[in-house]
Amino acid sequence: MEARATLAADALSAALSYAACGWAVSIVERGGKAPIGRLMPHGHLSASKDPDAIASWFTECPNDSVAVATGEISGLFALDADAQAGGLATLAQLAEEHGPLPKTPTVHTGGGGLHLYFRWPAGVRVKNGSLAGLPGLEVKGNGSGVVAPPSVHKSGVRYAWNPELGPDIPLAEPPAWLLKAVKQDGQRRASPVGKCIPGGERNATLASLAGSMRDRGMSEGAICAALNVENEARCDPPLSERDVETIAKSIGRYAPAVAVEAGAASEPFTAENLSDVLDAKDEPLDAVIGDGADGAILTSDGKGFVAGPTGVGKTNAALRLSRNLAESSPFLGYPVPEPQRVLYLALEGSRRAFRRRLRKVWAGASADAIARFHLAHVTLNLAEESDLDRLDDLLYRVKPEVLIIDPLRNAHPWDENLSHEMARLTAILDGLINRHHCALVLCHHDRKRPPFTRHDSGTDRVRGSTALTGWLTFCLSIDREPGNAKDRLVLVWTKTRDAEEALDPLVVDFCRDTLDFAIVEGAAVGGKVSDDAILTAVFQSGGAIRGTDLINGFVQGAGVSDRWTRKRVRELVKAGRLVEYIAPADAKAGAKSYQLTEEEPLEMDL
Repeated sequence: MEARATLAADALSAALSYAACGWAVSIVERGGKAPIGRLMPHGHLSASKDPDAIASWFTECPNDSVAVATGEISGLFALDADAQAGGLATLAQLAEEHGPLPKTPTVHTGGGGLHLYFRWPAGVRVKNGSLAGLPGLEVKGNGSGVVAPPSVHKSGVRYAWNPELGPDIPLAEPPAWLLKAVKQDGQRRASPVGKCIPGGERNATLASLAGSMRDRGMSEGAICAALNVENEARCDPPLSERDVETIAKSIGRYAPAVAVEAGAASEPFTAENLSDVLDAKDEPLDAVIGDGADGAILTSDGKGFVAGPTGVGKTNAALRLSRNLAESSPFLGYPVPEPQRVLYLALEGSRRAFRRRLRKVWAGASADAIARFHLAHVTLNLAEESDLDRLDDLLYRVKPEVLIIDPLRNAHPWDENLSHEMARLTAILDGLINRHHCALVLCHHDRKRPPFTRHDSGTDRVRGSTALTGWLTFCLSIDREPGNAKDRLVLVWTKTRDAEEALDPLVVDFCRDTLDFAIVEGAAVGGKVSDDAILTAVFQSGGAIRGTDLINGFVQGAGVSDRWTRKRVRELVKAGRLVEYIAPADAKAGAKSYQLTEEEPLEMDL
């Protein structure tokens, strides 16, 4: 704790000293490079030289890192030499050709590379991104930034100033060869491999190119480097460096379609000793919706579906979830640890109909909770750059911690059954999560199924390719319970990636007056057993039964969950409907048995 407190104090002290030098400062995620969205809604463009603003950032987030914003705002640009990509070797080669670099503030990065700070050249448009023909070298200019000492790299190594080239020496003028390399031409040149990409097609086109490269076995780093070249050469205007990184990261999650050829260049694999793995301590999950244990249903950067057939009540569930999030009240029995700011994008339905629903959902809510909820009735096409820009602007202004889109199908034009088109969509959605540091909940539809067929299980029941369903961190599927009134529903957690254990399905009664859901305790769901079935089994055994026989009878005879059966037996004991005891013959082993209470009627419903 003392080391962390010292590091936090050092970060604030360093940030204030950089501001005193006239450099604008950003606060970025510990171990990462991304500015903290809620404090810096426009990324490094929100950087400041104001000591009070800087002090407030590091007081609120004392364990995060400091960065220097590059560009005209600080009067400098940085040359980033990535050691892993050959940047140091490129610098050595350039020194042989053009002479040594001038003395200028220089940082040794936690990844083994260098950041060299140069004076911003007056009257010159400096490009942002990789330098063509100079492997491992990248320029950080307007709108960008570099992590600065004493921040800690993800490797655990601190960034550090060169002892002789610290921030107290003057910024050097860039040498002629560097100035030529970083100078951006007034007219954009088309790439020899394709035509110019206009503003409305940049995200989709680069995502498609990234998908093709991933299919051929390229690594995320190689994809990012190639996309930066295409972005610089063809996009008009170019996307930000961070947007390009987001696209590469999203596509890089998928397995290549073909094997990498033997001998092809690739990033080295690393391995950990088992004892190191077992001794490592997991950081607590930043849970938006907890799982009742140490895991989570939805994390602060998670994404999930509320899914079901048409008319089953997905919007009602999403609106009720909105209130639970905003006031930090349990959702379907699972905790919401902290109140959340929610933005709900309604892509269908009239304002009047929504207003009627909202009056029911929010009746009796506190003013603070109501203030955390924002509703936007919009038409949205995520394939259109102009719509994406408008959505970004709205998110920057509202700063939601959870974004709900209802329904997803109305937010894009692509075929949800085609993997490459869903890869585009998920890349764009991941970009929203990364830029705005928010969780994402999407209302979605189940697949249509032929009559007289069993409903699929898991995310197979949800419409869309595996590129979409595999991207989720949770999915809550809603359906009507067969043979019951239309307001009795079955809710199934078909996927909960971050939960400690699989979550039990629920039977709920929906109240139309409040648009709320009441859990029906003891009701059996497919694959589960009802309380009456357990009591009947005890009765048919003469009113008493050994616990292992009771549990195994349901597990082996009916395919019922062992965990669910044990849970229901414990609840029946707690409710006084079963008595738990140890029979004399089982005293040595300590095996439990169960019998009906005297109050429990002996004429069971057989």
